Amino acid sequence: MRSILFTLFLLVSISTTAQTIKDLKEKAKKEFADYQEKYDSQIKILEENKNQIIKASKKNPDAFVSELKKILKAELDLQYLTNKVSLQMEMYHTAGISYNALDSYFSLDQLLSDKNKVDIDDLFKDVESPEIKPNEYLLLTPDQAIEINNSNESNAYIKAITDGISKDSETHFGTFIIPKKNKEVNILLFPGKKKEDTIPLNFKKVDLELKEGSIVDIRVILIDKKGNSHLFTNRTPISFLHFDKTASLNYLSYANEQTNYSEKFEDHVLRVSDVITYQYDIGGNYVPDDMTFSFPLNDVNDKSTNSNAPAAYRVKQSTALNNVIEFRAYTDALALADSQENGLASFEAQAIFFLQTANVRNTNLFILKKVRPFAIISRFEGEDKLVKTESEGIGLNRSLIQDIDLLQKSTFRTGIDIDLVTYKVKKEALSDISLFFSSRYQSALLQTDEENSERYSSLGLGGGLRIELKRFENLSLTYTLDLMDYHIDSQNDLENISDPKNFLVLGNQFELEWYPVKSKKNSLFARFRTNDDLSINSDGHFFQAELGYRFSLGAGKIKGSN
Repeated sequence: MRSILFTLFLLVSISTTAQTIKDLKEKAKKEFADYQEKYDSQIKILEENKNQIIKASKKNPDAFVSELKKILKAELDLQYLTNKVSLQMEMYHTAGISYNALDSYFSLDQLLSDKNKVDIDDLFKDVESPEIKPNEYLLLTPDQAIEINNSNESNAYIKAITDGISKDSETHFGTFIIPKKNKEVNILLFPGKKKEDTIPLNFKKVDLELKEGSIVDIRVILIDKKGNSHLFTNRTPISFLHFDKTASLNYLSYANEQTNYSEKFEDHVLRVSDVITYQYDIGGNYVPDDMTFSFPLNDVNDKSTNSNAPAAYRVKQSTALNNVIEFRAYTDALALADSQENGLASFEAQAIFFLQTANVRNTNLFILKKVRPFAIISRFEGEDKLVKTESEGIGLNRSLIQDIDLLQKSTFRTGIDIDLVTYKVKKEALSDISLFFSSRYQSALLQTDEENSERYSSLGLGGGLRIELKRFENLSLTYTLDLMDYHIDSQNDLENISDPKNFLVLGNQFELEWYPVKSKKNSLFARFRTNDDLSINSDGHFFQAELGYRFSLGAGKIKGSN
């Protein structure tokens, strides 16, 4: 009897368990069918969003970010769904449903295979980084910019246009581009240092000084996560004409050693092209006037120019005559005092033309940097203008009393100085040293007899040393030492004049110049010079004390410079 009861109980239990398993399979089948529908839907959403983000990357950053958020949400939703499906499968398997049965409801390979797993890197392989177009501005002055596409006709806008744009001959010589405000910039580790290779900082500002075709000073301020400012600066100049090619090859050094920040970056450098780039316009790749910039600027409405995008600043250069030729008018104090027979009034014109502006790599040394042609016209008082001669005897030729008088009393002088070598010990040094070659031609009125005079010329060849010292930005002292060999006989053919032999003249000159900070083209100067004839048996010499004014003709303006 007991055996019969146990058998019946066992049959009932098996029947009940079978019914339970059957019910669970039906429930699982329905539940996983719902999961399959949701899974397919999420895969479809990801594919659609992938196509949308590719399109958005070609439009604008805002659309790109919006689509990126959608993709990240869809990826998280898919990950949540796959985790839930895996968990439910384990629960049903524990309840007695085989993996083979569960796999027929929702493919396990579908969850585990790489085919349907969404890799975020693979998702973005066809995505183009969105092009963030810089805001374009026209530099009116070193500290004022106006948006090129600005249609606002406010009073500030009208005034800026009126004040900043002249009708003189002008040309664009290029465009500076700086990063967006707080743009992340990586500083790099010096080779051989054992620290982090790169460290991200945020861009704040960059200052530039352009001088004689080179960017002689670059100062960049970056901000760390704690809000501390870090300064990076250059040690050697960068050729402005080659800036577009060499900016990526030049690095700025850390210059905040004086701070007490807990984190310093003495072992790191900053690539110049990461914080500023320059694009010259066709026909505009030449040497501009000396100028300084501090970017970013505020526009005419006092709004930041790089708050929402990189900023591009177009710089204009006036090509009027006054920006090419420098004029000087001066008198000689010793002539006014009748102490020396110097020119009473002189007018001088000179220009600077650059042969090349590239320094020897990683130094402050320039070779054949520039040439300086000049011309001087002088007016003398009465008999002071004549180069005196004396008779060598009855029936003989006349000869010069002092050979050096040809220089002192020249009414016209012209020539050219060529800077062979220009050197600065370091960027912060207050002096520039130049070795130069010089060629000078003089013409004076020579006394041919007691009543007549003729033009008489001399040609000087030589060279010298020039040292320029800076006291302030607008106050400089220039010392020049030169030695010239003057040739006479090849320049003249007067029958009754005995041409002197070649003679050497040693010149020492000090020139002090001051100009208003905002008007470099107009300055006052004082020039003191001694000239000594080094020929044997000659004691010829003279002194000059010239006081004058350097000025520009016309009213041309420099866009973005003084």
